[in-house]
Amino acid sequence: MPHSEGQRVEYRDDSNRKCQGTIQNVQGSGQNAMYVIQNEKNQQQDRVPENRVERDL
Repeated sequence: MPHSEGQRVEYRDDSNRKCQGTIQNVQGSGQNAMYVIQNEKNQQQDRVPENRVERDL
């Protein structure tokens, strides 16, 4: 499912923990998309592939 900049999403980080954040940047498209997401809890930016974004918020 394609996502775009500014969307709030739930995703899994590198440690497989559920996180919530806002997409800051989208690179690529479709299943090859990579997102830069600002984590709401720790304010760090995570690079997240499409398959680890679980849902829109």
